[in-house]
Amino acid sequence: MSSRSSARLGRSIALHLLLTPLALIWLFPLWMMVVFSTMPDNGIFSPGIELLPHGNFIDNFNNLQRDTNFVGAIGISVSVAVTYTILSVLLTSMAGWALARYQFFGKGVVVAIILGTITLPYAVVLIPQFIMVARDFKLANTWVALIVP
Repeated sequence: MSSRSSARLGRSIALHLLLTPLALIWLFPLWMMVVFSTMPDNGIFSPGIELLPHGNFIDNFNNLQRDTNFVGAIGISVSVAVTYTILSVLLTSMAGWALARYQFFGKGVVVAIILGTITLPYAVVLIPQFIMVARDFKLANTWVALIVP
């Protein structure tokens, strides 16, 4: 084995030894969600920590569906996310292509406005946007209010 390949192997082992515990730390909360989803209601807040799932997942899921219509809510979330993604990709790619391809009066101002709105934190826009959508446009509790802003 050459010194170059042994150095590469050593770096690879060191990298895996460093990243494996980090991956386990990242995966632990996800694993605990699976474990908690199989526990009865009173077991989640018990003082001991259980690390292995129980056999109540189907019962818990049926109770969740009966109480909250969870599958319907997931369906709405997926529908809104897919619609928003398709519209965003379509509109932003068309705008980007037009701004890159054509020279027109005020192009610099349009680009500056777009970049200015991107740099604003969403918390600055959240309350005025909510007031505008809910009160002015009367779109509260509609899919349009989730997709358009």
